[in-house]
Amino acid sequence: MPAPLGSVSSGSVEPPALAAWLELGSTPLRPIARCACCPAPGTSALRLASLGLLVPLCAACREHVAQARTHRLAALLASLLLGASCAATTPLVVPAWPWWSSALSGALAAGLPLALWWWLRRAPALGHAAAAECAALARDGRLVCLDPSFGLALAAANDLPVRLAPAPSWLLPRWLGVGVLLSGALGLGLGHLHQPETRVLNLTTESWTLEVDGRPLATLLPSRVESSAAGAALRLPAGRHHLLARARGGAVIAEARVELRGGARYLYAPAAPEICFWLEERTQGSGAAAAPSITPLRSDTGLHELPSELDRWFSPLPAGSSPLLGSSGGRLRALRQARCLELEPAVAKAFGRD
Repeated sequence: MPAPLGSVSSGSVEPPALAAWLELGSTPLRPIARCACCPAPGTSALRLASLGLLVPLCAACREHVAQARTHRLAALLASLLLGASCAATTPLVVPAWPWWSSALSGALAAGLPLALWWWLRRAPALGHAAAAECAALARDGRLVCLDPSFGLALAAANDLPVRLAPAPSWLLPRWLGVGVLLSGALGLGLGHLHQPETRVLNLTTESWTLEVDGRPLATLLPSRVESSAAGAALRLPAGRHHLLARARGGAVIAEARVELRGGARYLYAPAAPEICFWLEERTQGSGAAAAPSITPLRSDTGLHELPSELDRWFSPLPAGSSPLLGSSGGRLRALRQARCLELEPAVAKAFGRD
């Protein structure tokens, strides 16, 4: 059984029972004067892009090949437009859906024009080998002619080995899947953009559930010590939200109305006024300061906007020289926390508590 085609676009609903498989040599092929799709004389030629071969076609076959190519191009453009539109609008129309839903909806929408094109494709006319191209290059380098008589004649004219074997099944051209892939990738990017990551910490003494706009999202256990594994990482839709921390008994521990920006990153730690948060940054290189720089984080609602690049969560930066920082000009940034009454002198000074 010959290898499947790498880029077949015959357009046939039911390909011929047999096809001619030609072993190509190193010399250019000499064309013959008959149509590659039907018994009519070849009055024009169409270049097979994978080979640079001019395939002889009659006027009628050249027209249906050109139509098939136009239909494929239209399906690709429709796939790109519909997929990209759905990927872009999903996080805006249904912001409560998970961030990856934009990629899924974009990919599915991009597949609809391809499915419609497949369903509406035409069968070859009577006496024709295909409704689109009737010759293609297989993955193993052989030339496949869906019209066996043309393949045999071409092999005889060029003294090439030829074998009659079952015709390949009809396959989609590889490039038709570009719309699905690009729409899915666009959806992933937009999902991250429209649903910023929010790290939620429970720094109280009891468990509570975070409700966003009246919908429970996560239950958090108390986490009083600084730990990189503390809290829960959630993706919330960009925009205005009502955040509420509710205890098991139903009591409201904290609530706030906040606005999240797309593409940003946040920390939400409600009902913890005794805990201070700060950004710690250390740079290594000529003229670099020995002590890290401290940037205090202050908020009345418990919501803190963080920089997009954070190397460490709730763990100290390495002291002095570190391979993580590089030999010169390296930089690390960490998010830190501690009780406001137990701050180190340098941190307390940055908070104005010295």
